[in-house]
Amino acid sequence: MFGKNQEIAAIIDEANSKRQKLQQTADIAFQDAALEVFQGQHENTETLHGLFNAVEAMVVPTLKNIEAEQSRDRQQRGAAELKKAVEEQIQ
Repeated sequence: MFGKNQEIAAIIDEANSKRQKLQQTADIAFQDAALEVFQGQHENTETLHGLFNAVEAMVVPTLKNIEAEQSRDRQQRGAAELKKAVEEQIQ
């Protein structure tokens, strides 16, 4: 009976050793996968940042032109209204 206990203990030790090796392998695989995910996210972030900069470079000048045109229109309308008011006062 004592010999059977030693056999069982050896089997349990071997199983625990294999489980630890499998756990270590799984941990390494998980870390590698997580690292790949983070690298992919970093690349996506860089791509989005570049895209944002490109869109900003195209949109900002257009918005400034629109704003300048609106400002000119307001000035012209203001000048026209002022001219009309002066003409009405003169008549």
